[in-house]
Amino acid sequence: MTTKLGTWWLALQISTGTAGLLAMTYLCYLAEVVCTKSWSLDKGLSAELSAGVAAHLQQVKNFSGTRLFEELQSSFPVIGRVQIVPIGLNQVHVRLSPLKLAWRIDRFVLASTGQFFWATDFSETITNSLPNLNLHTSVFMPQELDERLREFLLHLPDTIWLGYEIHWYGPNRIELISRENSSHHIILRHDLEVTEKDLMICKHLFQEYGKAGVVTKADLRFEQQVILA
Repeated sequence: MTTKLGTWWLALQISTGTAGLLAMTYLCYLAEVVCTKSWSLDKGLSAELSAGVAAHLQQVKNFSGTRLFEELQSSFPVIGRVQIVPIGLNQVHVRLSPLKLAWRIDRFVLASTGQFFWATDFSETITNSLPNLNLHTSVFMPQELDERLREFLLHLPDTIWLGYEIHWYGPNRIELISRENSSHHIILRHDLEVTEKDLMICKHLFQEYGKAGVVTKADLRFEQQVILA
């Protein structure tokens, strides 16, 4: 795709996953692409961002197939993959896929690559299906999010977010609220590795000393001890 071969023409069909909405067909030289008027975009992206990608593609005049990903990703970092598949003589199929998401953080999302984005860049169907962290700090832009939050979430065992609501007040105060009993809270640090044994100990202490309807907090931030409050 990087060698120009005179007047050979290709048809490029752009789709962004198996659930495209429309079809985008390009007629192009092998190394110089000229866009036409139809396209498809992945339903994982928001309607607004999809429109932005489409408008950007309409303005692209010349790029080689090998530069397609760089061209799109530089303007739309949410694009995670561009796959070019030959589908016939002088024809290829180009699939655009967004980054895979790992977490919803209020109005932000965390991709599996460790990048933070606005949740509004993606469809609500996708963001509403993600495990959620409740943010209790003043953050106005994705790039302002604490890097320690990224590390905490990407290494968090599934058993924690499945069994507890997660509330981030800062790297040294994270509260887990039991989904079974909202009166039971566990307090953590971002760098604390919580095990199944720790969770079982807390659950036993709640059953032993907790009072119905009264919030009981088990603080694990101190080495080799659990403090009830």
